[in-house]
Amino acid sequence: METKTPLVPSEVSIREMERLLDRLAVEVVAMGRDGGVLVGLYAWLEDQVKRRRAHAAVLVAVHERVRRLQDRTGARS
Repeated sequence: METKTPLVPSEVSIREMERLLDRLAVEVVAMGRDGGVLVGLYAWLEDQVKRRRAHAAVLVAVHERVRRLQDRTGARS
């Protein structure tokens, strides 16, 4: 059975996730050699930010496509 990686709740903004990444990076460095235990969490959160940005980019592309379609169909009228 495949385990799905949990997602950051949609209420959490990219900006908030970026601040958490900053704070986490400070903690990793402050912990020195022991900071490696947080690398997995850092990588997961960084991936969440990338996914959220990719999702937002797709939504922008979708809206642009609909706008172009409306422009084309409006020009035919």
